[in-house]
Amino acid sequence: MGAEPRGLTERWVTALVDGIAEPFQSAQEELAVRYLTDFFACTLGGDFPAHLWLEISRRRWPQDAELTVCGAVAEGLTGQVAGELAVAAHRRDRDDLHWGTVTHPGGIIWPTVLALGAERGASGRRGLAAAMLGYQATISLARALGASHRERWHVTTTAGTVGASIAAAWLIAEDVELVSRAAGHAISVMGGSSLFLQEHSQSGLFHRSQAVLTGIRAARYAERGLSATLRGLEGAHGALTTFSQAARPALLEEPWQAPGWSEVACRCYPGSGYAQTAIEATLQLLPVDVADIARIVVEVPAPFLKVTVPGVPLSADQAWWSIPYSVASCLVLGHSAMPAVDGTFGAAATRLVQRIELVPRRSDGPSDIAAGVALTLATGSVREAVAHSHLGHPSRPATIDTAAAKWVQLAPQITEGDLTSLKQLSSAAARRPVRQWLRDLSRLALRSTPGEV
Repeated sequence: MGAEPRGLTERWVTALVDGIAEPFQSAQEELAVRYLTDFFACTLGGDFPAHLWLEISRRRWPQDAELTVCGAVAEGLTGQVAGELAVAAHRRDRDDLHWGTVTHPGGIIWPTVLALGAERGASGRRGLAAAMLGYQATISLARALGASHRERWHVTTTAGTVGASIAAAWLIAEDVELVSRAAGHAISVMGGSSLFLQEHSQSGLFHRSQAVLTGIRAARYAERGLSATLRGLEGAHGALTTFSQAARPALLEEPWQAPGWSEVACRCYPGSGYAQTAIEATLQLLPVDVADIARIVVEVPAPFLKVTVPGVPLSADQAWWSIPYSVASCLVLGHSAMPAVDGTFGAAATRLVQRIELVPRRSDGPSDIAAGVALTLATGSVREAVAHSHLGHPSRPATIDTAAAKWVQLAPQITEGDLTSLKQLSSAAARRPVRQWLRDLSRLALRSTPGEV
């Protein structure tokens, strides 16, 4: 009798692993480090608990696999660090974004790689390779689930849970069977309601923490040898059918056919991801005297209107999710920024919001993010600008310098020495063990946080 045909999970994982079988190329390493640096900036500005930074910097990293019951990984240092990194990375809503699937892979994958990679003593290059694998797994699964999935589910955490399990398992052992079992465990429990987007609640932070912890836990159980459901994607009761109305399983047979992980954007401007191109277009129209503006028309892809806050924002959260407020703030301040709604500049921006007409434009899919801004002046003349992408988009990639500039926005108290240290940490990432990434990051965080040194 012949061997039983492999399920889709095993075929997908095998194809993913085959894609990173060759040694990292310098261009791949450079790109991975850019994503890592952006993650560092987001995390350093994201209220990671200071006591954990202290614990990371002062103690030898314990082997949680030996000290912690596998199912209670959250009780160990690895779980605490992984969960809190996931929250900190997205706390200010600036973590990276893959427009084609509207996922935030870095906010899930890097916490997994840093925490588990530190525990296992992984090299920097192995950490970067595991991250690349996790990014591609997250994006390819999100693609296969399709647009209908995103209407009800938070795809960053559904696909991200599985991506985290694959990255974690690869850090434990570069073994296809182990990675397949970890993915099988994760697929069987992936979830996350999209309702938090409608309410703009912070349940999305909890989603990310849960995705990371579940991914690590799935890899640990796979390491222990627990058999996994390996046909959890296909069939009448599989994830692709139950989570999507128009899944495309063929995309998982060749997960590297689309570049995926190299198409991730970094969000350089303060404001939601949906405001990035509108901000970019507005910046092209500066300088302008707001007193001369009679009317403002902002055109964005129609799907963006589902998530922007209507009317005048009344709180910081509403302001962040308001595309008109992002545009008005740029016009008032003369640069990209997010002033407090109850401050002087915020009040001026709020008044300007009332003159903004937000209109939909037909979009050719999530990768089509073009936005336009038209200013009608009191003289009757019109000034217009269109942005098809934004700073940090793959067409205008972020650099270590732009990541450092983002950190200044998130933590204005940092010094030039801190920025230099961030750049040095990033440039040496491939040559230093993952554990050292975390230690250096913790020392940098503590040095740049008043009263915590």
